[in-house]
Amino acid sequence: MRRLLVLLLISGCTTSLAPEDFCAQQWIARCQANKRCRLWSPAMECPIPPDTACAERLQSWVDAGVFTYDGTAAKKCLDAFERRSCDELYDEPLESGDEACDRYLVGTRKEGESCGGCQARLVCINNSTGCGTCSPKPAPAEDGESCASRPCGSNSYCNGDQLCTRLPGDGDACHEGRCRLPFRCSEDVCELPIGQGATCVVNEHCQGGLWCERGICQLQRVRGYACGADVECRSGHCFEGRCVLLTPIGEACGVGCAAPGVCVNGTCERGAEVGESCLEKGCALGVCVSGICRDPTLECR
Repeated sequence: MRRLLVLLLISGCTTSLAPEDFCAQQWIARCQANKRCRLWSPAMECPIPPDTACAERLQSWVDAGVFTYDGTAAKKCLDAFERRSCDELYDEPLESGDEACDRYLVGTRKEGESCGGCQARLVCINNSTGCGTCSPKPAPAEDGESCASRPCGSNSYCNGDQLCTRLPGDGDACHEGRCRLPFRCSEDVCELPIGQGATCVVNEHCQGGLWCERGICQLQRVRGYACGADVECRSGHCFEGRCVLLTPIGEACGVGCAAPGVCVNGTCERGAEVGESCLEKGCALGVCVSGICRDPTLECR
């Protein structure tokens, strides 16, 4: 107990976050906000972060000089995020709404240069090069306007025709399976998700972290518990009748490998590095393009 108290006191006094700590705490902050705003069940435990290679990928960009990382701004960004109201969180993502969130990860590419990471107040605008060009951030497109080169405004999304479309709300028909937060698409209608113990018909009726079991929203099961489908598990993975996590490097693949691992001959190994062939195994951090692992963030500079 004394050791736990010391760790909590140290954590509370931290004024800067290393990249690996930011990746983990960013996920926890998102989880806690989703629980506080009833998008996820308040009764659930925060699951393992889905991007297990976040810190390594971030550090590779910093080491290559594509981005600069400010750990103090990262801590301030998360602190500000925790203070935001649910209405603000519904309208804006984590990276918006506070000045510190625009400073913790800043690109080094200037206006007019190819995008890898763009400097503050610049964004990457796609062009024929495949890399894009760092340009001043454009004003959001209005509903009905093209979003091919501009983001849509709050509570709108870029539809399949690349036009900004207003997200539907409570009781409205879903648009391409989408709804305005905090509503979710359930049987083609936007509805508020319901909590643990409430009556349900389909899984989409329930808050995140729950599933519809015999007409009742129940907590998803944790690692080791019996399951019959992925949706029953907090991890999203049911393997051989048990809820499991993605496998770390060096162990049998099971349901799949946690990044940067890939499955090779039944065992999780580190994937191929950027610039290496990905014909025989997948990539550790990049993506496989024409048989070679590529990372556009590193290459477009």
